[in-house]
Amino acid sequence: MANNKILAINDSNSLTPQHLLLLDPAVAEESFNRLDLDRKVQIVLAAPWQKRRDIIMLAENARELVHALPCDELYWTVRQAGVQDSLQLITLTSQEQLQFLFDMDCWRKDSLDPAAISLWYRMLSKCNELKVIEWFHEADEQFLVASFKKLVRVRKIQQDTDISEEYEDMPTATVDGIYFFIFLEKDAYSTVMPLFNSLYLNDRDMFYSLAEGIIWDTAPEVEEAAYAWKKNRLAEYGFPEFEESLAIYQLMSDEELYDLSTVCKTENRSKQHGNTVLQPRYGLSGDDMPRFYMSVLSMIDDAETYEKLQRDTFILANKIIIADALEVQSAEDTSRALKKAAGAIGIALEFLSDSDPCGSLILIDRVAAPTLFRAGISLIMKARKDFSGAGWHIKDRALLESFFGSPNGETLKGISQNRPLLYEGLIYSGATRYRAFMALAELHEVEKTISICRELDNLLFSILGVDPAWLFSDFLMTTACREPCELSLASVLMTMLGRLALSGEARLEALSESEASAFINKVFEENSPGGFILHDSFRKVSHDWLAAAYSGQPPHFLQEYLRSLLQHFEESVSTLAGQKIIEKRYIDKLLFKREVQAGL
Repeated sequence: MANNKILAINDSNSLTPQHLLLLDPAVAEESFNRLDLDRKVQIVLAAPWQKRRDIIMLAENARELVHALPCDELYWTVRQAGVQDSLQLITLTSQEQLQFLFDMDCWRKDSLDPAAISLWYRMLSKCNELKVIEWFHEADEQFLVASFKKLVRVRKIQQDTDISEEYEDMPTATVDGIYFFIFLEKDAYSTVMPLFNSLYLNDRDMFYSLAEGIIWDTAPEVEEAAYAWKKNRLAEYGFPEFEESLAIYQLMSDEELYDLSTVCKTENRSKQHGNTVLQPRYGLSGDDMPRFYMSVLSMIDDAETYEKLQRDTFILANKIIIADALEVQSAEDTSRALKKAAGAIGIALEFLSDSDPCGSLILIDRVAAPTLFRAGISLIMKARKDFSGAGWHIKDRALLESFFGSPNGETLKGISQNRPLLYEGLIYSGATRYRAFMALAELHEVEKTISICRELDNLLFSILGVDPAWLFSDFLMTTACREPCELSLASVLMTMLGRLALSGEARLEALSESEASAFINKVFEENSPGGFILHDSFRKVSHDWLAAAYSGQPPHFLQEYLRSLLQHFEESVSTLAGQKIIEKRYIDKLLFKREVQAGL
């Protein structure tokens, strides 16, 4: 423990959230309070959301530290730790931060959520009275009226009526004997009454104004007004109107991209060794973040520039949430948006600087993050445009995707989306999810896949002359396939190669079970007891056939595709070689003839 204490005192710049949480509480508190406010904020923002409260409470002036935190970061700190377990932090918030918490958590699209309002007012009622009164004085009136109308109805004793008769019909809850309350939500009494009591004791004029508003203001109108004010407030944090948020996807021309690429070539900047003190915010940390973006971030040695890039990335992520119709209150969607923002920025930096980190630092200094994001998105959309303009012979998009099989078909599906996505199975074997692009190499792989599929389309339908209409109608009816989506390019090509091996002609005709058995036993040879591999001669015949289709010079990537096709065929069928009877249900790389039922 003595060694930890020495480190805490003499090497405070190397403190990390993980280190602080492992130290003895007294040593941790001493070490943390030796830091200036900016450094404390950096450490808090680098800590996991669930652990931040423990670090914040080490501060001698925790209120000052909380006030220095960005509103959105404080929101996720409270949300992930649990609202009901975050009373200490809520009590320390500024009015701006508290309003942000209400704005983020109490709305479901354009409607206030009574359960969420009740929860947050319950937490407010547990704060000190000064905090409660500050809230009433600073919160906008429309929100106060609209939110309390979700929890309570107010009835008022009329001065010109018989009070004795009215009292008989009045609810029992009141603070002044004039305004009486009917509670609309479970536990609303214990939530609302402490707040109304505090307001009545400290500011009766405002209490009466609020009560009258709850009585007379119509719910739709006051809620609509509150929503308008809420939208204006959140716009300052990167949550604009939907139409405005779409501006982040405004595409750049090739000329604009070229002009940006010249920025890092007009200024020399010496290579930097990065910083050893600054740490990324927790939302931008982790092994699954865009690597080039993170590597450039780690090289920034100026704290202001470092924080600005992170802040701009968070604001972009908020706009992505609106533009992509994601869930504002979802940590998963927020993480997804952050990766998309950082990924597009990283792709732009990598492309514009020719993968030069020093050139990327110049771009960071001279080009706004939203512009870099647009550049990255523009590069991705160029790949989508390349796919859309390919002139595919198969016009049905879903059929095209299923025909090319995995992972090529899924890759085409991902890039064809309005907001293009990467199919991870193209990069990582066994992966199945779609996600945002996060590296230039990923984009290049998709572009390569489009080129391969486009040339395969050309090979089958133009060079070999297969009619796509015939393929998915008349030919399909001769096979055991029941639906067009069951036909795949791999099975079509392997069936043609099967005919080539059997008859010397690569025609497209489904195989009978006996023909398939003959084909398999002809092209496989035994290389060990019970083990079979494809004859090298069959591989050569197949590649010669492809070469002949291109007058001896097939594209290199098609040779690679054929090599992979034969490899997969060998892996899936080799266990069947040598058998007298081969059951077609075990083979999906060949097309079998449809069985004709007797009597038909």
